[in-house]
Amino acid sequence: MTSNRKKFRVFDSKVFWVVISLIASLLIWVYMTSTQQETIEVTLKNVELVFEGEDTLLQNRGFVLTEVDTQSVDLVLSGTRLNVSNLTADKVQAVVDVSRISNTGNYTVLYTLRFEAGVDADKITVVSSEPSQVQFFVTRMSSKAVPVKVEFVGNIAENYLAGELEFGPATVTVSGSQTELDKIDHVYAELGGEDVNRTRELELPFVYMDKEGNETVPEGVECNVDVISVTQNILMQKVVPLEVSLTYGAGATEKNTSVTVEPRTITIAGDPAIVEAYNKVVLGPVDTTKLEGMTEKVTLDIVLDNEIRNITGETSAEATITMTGLATKLFQITNISTTNPPEGYTASVITNSLTVMIRAPEDIIEDIVAENLIAIADVSAITAVGDQNVDARIYVNGFPDAGAMGNYKIYVTIGK
Repeated sequence: MTSNRKKFRVFDSKVFWVVISLIASLLIWVYMTSTQQETIEVTLKNVELVFEGEDTLLQNRGFVLTEVDTQSVDLVLSGTRLNVSNLTADKVQAVVDVSRISNTGNYTVLYTLRFEAGVDADKITVVSSEPSQVQFFVTRMSSKAVPVKVEFVGNIAENYLAGELEFGPATVTVSGSQTELDKIDHVYAELGGEDVNRTRELELPFVYMDKEGNETVPEGVECNVDVISVTQNILMQKVVPLEVSLTYGAGATEKNTSVTVEPRTITIAGDPAIVEAYNKVVLGPVDTTKLEGMTEKVTLDIVLDNEIRNITGETSAEATITMTGLATKLFQITNISTTNPPEGYTASVITNSLTVMIRAPEDIIEDIVAENLIAIADVSAITAVGDQNVDARIYVNGFPDAGAMGNYKIYVTIGK
């Protein structure tokens, strides 16, 4: 009975359990220490290959690396569990120092391994590496200018028109090895958009293209620009009528003169702010006093403002001008005079008779007689002395709806 009581008190003692805990901790420490020093192997795939000194190589010698045979390596490493168990591919780099290369040509070199902080590199053994060496080519840096091509691959909104794509620069300079430069024919930038209805200014990235129009990705190539600046001009389209401007005279008025024009309309395009206010295209003017018949066809140039484009392409239109209720008659004028000679000058008429064509409404043409007509030459701008052939204006006194057709001249003598 007494023995059982003593036994119960031993297991119930705090000192006993403290001793047991210390012994357990010691055993665990011994186990962990022995296993952490155990040698194990780890396999690392796609360890990054890093070239150091490329900038120095370029700046000091103008050399660049090309045709590198791999971008990563696979490793099998051996070391204590403590040292290598947590190693991963992103914590190791395969490093090649190229800063001391002094000649161009093919190179096959070994790389060294660089580990992150906390890893004892001296206690790691490389069991295997694939590849174990790196091959590359060293060549002199070259440059060339290549053209820029920009293309719009979207669509334009209805009633709008894509104008020219303006972009810059027109060429870019690319630098790199000649082998890589030979792959590049031009650079290409692409502009998209749906239902585009306004002018846009953008900066677009570009890609390198070969001669066949396929994208290529040259290695180690640098370009003097990062983007292409592009302006896409968007024009508004509009159908507008053609109208003819007439100057009336010799009996022709708005009431008795009609005009038809072919084509009747054209399609124009331009800046929306301008086109929206553009409601017609006016042709002419046409002076009706120069028309000999009652119906005349006149070809007129279609002239637009510089900001407006003629989309349909017609450069001229044919206007048919018809005058109704008019008649013509020839008269011999003898009442010929001058007016407004410059101060200090005199003017005398040489021409004694002038034949003119008068046009007037049919109901009054027979009432006009030669005595109603007078030819007057304004000589105010003439300062040359001697006989002159000058313009004369024909007046029909008493008949405001009648007038002379065509241009007339008389001879005068200017004196001082």
